[in-house]
Amino acid sequence: MRPYIVLMLCVLFATVGCGGEVAEPPTLPPPTATTAPTNTPEPTPTHTPTSTPTPEPLTAGDIFELLSPSVAYVRTTSGAGGGALLEGGYILTNAHVVWPHDAADVTFPDGATFEDVPLAARDGLRDIALLGPIDTDLPPIAFADGESAAVGGDILLIGYPGESDRAPQPALTEGLISRVREWEEGGITFFQTSSAVAGGQSGGIAVSPDGDPVGLSGLRFTEANYGLVASATDLLPLVEGLIADATGTAGDAPEPRTIDSDHFDMSMAENARAYRVDAPPGAPVVIAVDGPGDIGLGAYAPDGTELAYADATFSGEETLRFTMPQDDVPIFAVVSYLGDFTGRFALTSDQPLIEIVDLDDGMPVNIGTSYTGTVHYPYDNDALIILLDDGEEVTVRVDTIGFDPMLAIDAKAGVESLVGDDDSGGGLFGMNPELTYRAPGTGTVNAFVFDLAGTGAGSSYTITVNEPYEGAPTPMSPAPTPTPIAAAVGQMRLYDDPLLPFTFEVPVNFGTSNSLICQQVAATGQMGACLSDVPFESGALTIMAITENADQLGVEEFTLEEYVSYLRLAMESNPQVTIAAEHPIETAQGDPAILVEITAPNGGGELRRFVHVYLRKEANNMSFFYDASQQDMVDYIISTYRVRE
Repeated sequence: MRPYIVLMLCVLFATVGCGGEVAEPPTLPPPTATTAPTNTPEPTPTHTPTSTPTPEPLTAGDIFELLSPSVAYVRTTSGAGGGALLEGGYILTNAHVVWPHDAADVTFPDGATFEDVPLAARDGLRDIALLGPIDTDLPPIAFADGESAAVGGDILLIGYPGESDRAPQPALTEGLISRVREWEEGGITFFQTSSAVAGGQSGGIAVSPDGDPVGLSGLRFTEANYGLVASATDLLPLVEGLIADATGTAGDAPEPRTIDSDHFDMSMAENARAYRVDAPPGAPVVIAVDGPGDIGLGAYAPDGTELAYADATFSGEETLRFTMPQDDVPIFAVVSYLGDFTGRFALTSDQPLIEIVDLDDGMPVNIGTSYTGTVHYPYDNDALIILLDDGEEVTVRVDTIGFDPMLAIDAKAGVESLVGDDDSGGGLFGMNPELTYRAPGTGTVNAFVFDLAGTGAGSSYTITVNEPYEGAPTPMSPAPTPTPIAAAVGQMRLYDDPLLPFTFEVPVNFGTSNSLICQQVAATGQMGACLSDVPFESGALTIMAITENADQLGVEEFTLEEYVSYLRLAMESNPQVTIAAEHPIETAQGDPAILVEITAPNGGGELRRFVHVYLRKEANNMSFFYDASQQDMVDYIISTYRVRE
């Protein structure tokens, strides 16, 4: 309408101007002179301008015909999606479409195919990536500002949802803008669409009814899979930064290490190690890890799908066997440490392995700052470090759009000192963790960021540490370390495991043990605790505490004498042990109990088993493996046994 009005103004202005100069009024002759009358001139007719016809609005088909030729099909062996051709030959797509590859095949609707187009740059936090550049005569997609769009307005999606044809063609999806969502941490506005989005729509474009490309479709929301479109207004400055990275402003990354054997330390903080398996499709793979603690070995596809898992022992060698997929999907081999103590492990593989370098572990996060980390492989978890004074409070928050994160903070005093959160921090999907932590002492704590579902590989996150704000979560702190109990045998503490129906005292330095004795007992499948002051040595005092109930024994109820008879029968079937004596004793609560002396043929120390039957339903057991010099300690621990009432 505005050009038409301007045209009309110009026409009117020209009409006035074209009237020429205005003539001076004629001088009247003397009154005595007679002159012929002057004819009145005919008025000059005014020219009527021709109106410019208003163009017909574009139909959805028109828009699709104009833009779809420049929306490419992007494919790797892990999956596929779309991509928008930009000025300069770059293709904009979602980072998760191409991860973990460094190149992808690109096919346009006219059949033009570009193989192994290199990954130029990526932003795992905001889930965008650039491929290219390529040499093509196709017109680039010219993104426009669409943030003035209102809820209820139409929006079109062009992409490749569910595409599987050898000659891929884009699809058109129509919907409404059902809500506008702001991701403040990432600085991106998202348009939520009323239409469901299928896999493969990622990397496609969103278009206004006027035909302006206004965003990149890459995320799905809720179980209904409503689409989320990232606004082009917010993406374009990020894309410019990625192009700057792609043109050589960043240095080359170091070449990853390829190995078939490795040695490394693992602990509670550094509890995982990962490799990418460099083997051809269909190749059998055997990976073995040997060490003093309990480990698990897993083989996973990029989306977290498990191919194989091994965890057959509590210590010693674990062996993982699997076959590489025929479709050449990348596979990650992940070593997970399940113990509390530091140990050194050795790995061997019959296929080359590419080490995954994870620099996030051990990185410091200062108060008032944030750190950006990355999930480098399925089920990755990062341990970052925060330095705090005794009693200092900080609010810690994790933000991401790539996975459902969990946050835990550990005061480096074992599992009992962990505090954590899952979804209290809100965020774009309402799944960000946030907690306020009160330090139990001066020193460093580990802040763990977990990808428990295994689906966030390739995504990045931010962890922010600030002073608590008004309305911050209630401060959390690990339970204070109890004051040691002074006893004749030394400093003791109460062992109170909620899985056990009884408590007892142990030396203050006792913790979970992975000794050979504990492995052998745990292999029976009995639930309980195995404790020692030395994690892996069998010569230390070791306590195995378990409970058995009537259902496990297949009876309605039983007495103390009946349960001990069950033990005799069980030991008679084991030629390695014999019962040397049975001593009736009394618990501190005045109940009858029995202390069983057990002799092992090969010697190697003392074996005692304390047995108490509670309410004819539960048999509580404490087995002691020790040197004769520790007899006083064993007697004292037995005297502290209490049934949880």
